[in-house]
Amino acid sequence: MQKKSNIQLVVFDLDGTLMKSDLTIYNSMVETLREIGISTEIPKEEFDKFIGYHFQDIFDYFKINVGDLDSYISKYKETYFKNLSLTELYPGVLETLRNLKLKQIKTAILTTKAQDQLEKIITYFELNNYFDYLYGRRLNSKIKPSPEPLLEIMDILKVDNNSTIMVGDTELDIMCGNSAKTFTVFVEYGYGKLNGNFTHYKFSNITQLLEII
Repeated sequence: MQKKSNIQLVVFDLDGTLMKSDLTIYNSMVETLREIGISTEIPKEEFDKFIGYHFQDIFDYFKINVGDLDSYISKYKETYFKNLSLTELYPGVLETLRNLKLKQIKTAILTTKAQDQLEKIITYFELNNYFDYLYGRRLNSKIKPSPEPLLEIMDILKVDNNSTIMVGDTELDIMCGNSAKTFTVFVEYGYGKLNGNFTHYKFSNITQLLEII
């Protein structure tokens, strides 16, 4: 693979890219639904395809009405951390992050998870020192596939699009990177599909990122 010698920033998605978190997410969702009195069967295999999407989109698809979504998410986050031990880093993630740090490449996370939830997860896995910026869902902020949060990250870290790579496992990540005119990497081991979207690279292991930087 041809190296991109000018890369200064790598922006990662979280779930399905850095972390195998499907059991934590699914179990927490089902437990929270039961807590608010909703007992419904959602096939895990089908649900996994929506990891990385906002809960509103997920519930719309499965035709579930949780009422006050903000209240649901607040309860969900409490349950999520009780199930966090079911989450694990994908093979090669630590090696990749350590090497990027040694190369003095800036790194960030861009996820649809809430900002406070993201920060707690990164602290739990002791990854704070590996990231220059964490961008979770915020009040009134756009989410992927909008390029706005990615453009904001680049602006904050003072890196242009020609020196940035967006890495993710869903079409939302790739569409976001394409719209922001960055390089894109689709990781094939995650939860999503490309669905015909163009990407510069497809990797079966995150360590392959080191071959192009």
